[in-house]
Amino acid sequence: MASSVRSITDVAMKVKTPVDDIDRGSQEEARGIEQVAKVIVQIQGVTQTNASSAEESAAAGEQLSAQSQTLRGIVRDLSALVGGQHVEGHLFGKHPAFGALPS
Repeated sequence: MASSVRSITDVAMKVKTPVDDIDRGSQEEARGIEQVAKVIVQIQGVTQTNASSAEESAAAGEQLSAQSQTLRGIVRDLSALVGGQHVEGHLFGKHPAFGALPS
């Protein structure tokens, strides 16, 4: 009877070692998955920030483009006025930075 118990104990110990190894491996894997999940959350935050910055840059680009068009018109009208030409509907009277100029 004692040898049977000893034999069962030996088999149980042989099975316990791989089970313990599997348990440790599973815990390490779970920690690795947690770290990957944290990194994914950080990547999502950076992606959202980049998307927001891109939208702001696009809006600023559109504003600069519109201001550039206005400035081109002002420079064209100024060049014509300096050259002594009458400019019909010039932009100076329409821009708040300039007072009403005689036509």
